[in-house]
Amino acid sequence: MMINYVCKLAYVGTAYKGWQIQAPGIETVEHTIEQTLYSIFGVPIRVGVCSRTDAGVHALGQIGSFQAPGSITLYRLFRGLNALLNDDISILDLVRTEHLVNVRKENRGKRYIYHIHNGPVDFAFSRTTSWCVYEPLNLEVMRRVARHLVGSFDFSAFQGKGCNALSTFKTITKIEIQQRSHRFGGDQIKIIVEGQSFLKNMVRIIVGALVDIGRGKLNENAVQIALKSGKRSDIGITAPPHGLFLDEVFFDKDLFENGILAIINSRSKS
Repeated sequence: MMINYVCKLAYVGTAYKGWQIQAPGIETVEHTIEQTLYSIFGVPIRVGVCSRTDAGVHALGQIGSFQAPGSITLYRLFRGLNALLNDDISILDLVRTEHLVNVRKENRGKRYIYHIHNGPVDFAFSRTTSWCVYEPLNLEVMRRVARHLVGSFDFSAFQGKGCNALSTFKTITKIEIQQRSHRFGGDQIKIIVEGQSFLKNMVRIIVGALVDIGRGKLNENAVQIALKSGKRSDIGITAPPHGLFLDEVFFDKDLFENGILAIINSRSKS
């Protein structure tokens, strides 16, 4: 008997060529997880996720779903996956569901956070998780420009090569730029982007445009020009992947209300 599962994942994307399985010999997050599931169950198992993150991109709240034989308890599967997976991948929560959840289609939006270290020195402990921008950034201008991207637009100018989306019309519900001083110098900047769905590289292109505007390499009206023209050449660079995190995926209900963490927590209180 096959059982439906939903899992919450976190991973450091540095060692992987993205989420999606590619040619043999190319390490991806999907391949690693599916090979681990195979070692547990002895049969091929496919895992679907909300966002097929690019090479080098990280995740704190990726959501996946799969079907597997019901030959193991939820607790043993949770512990087994975390024991066998690489140290840069974690199963944060796991739940059995009545039907197979199509997490890619049933979610109502996602939050991405892009991390920037803004200062004269590339801080050693964040080199794989933040983009170091050496030039001073005008955050006031960046915030003002970001407001023009909130809403529903044709984001043709903000898609990477090879994007196969059916529509380039997307809705961004929030862009927020946060700043705090780093204890060892410079500033830690977070660019938070929320929306219903995204084109390939869309968040990284938005961040690249805002940074280029913030350091004076692009005019302040570049975003509005690109939205009208639809030309990628009007909007500057693509931010590097290692600063980007898939932070959270939103659903209409809590998928993990009866998940393994809730079970463990309830037992610890009793």
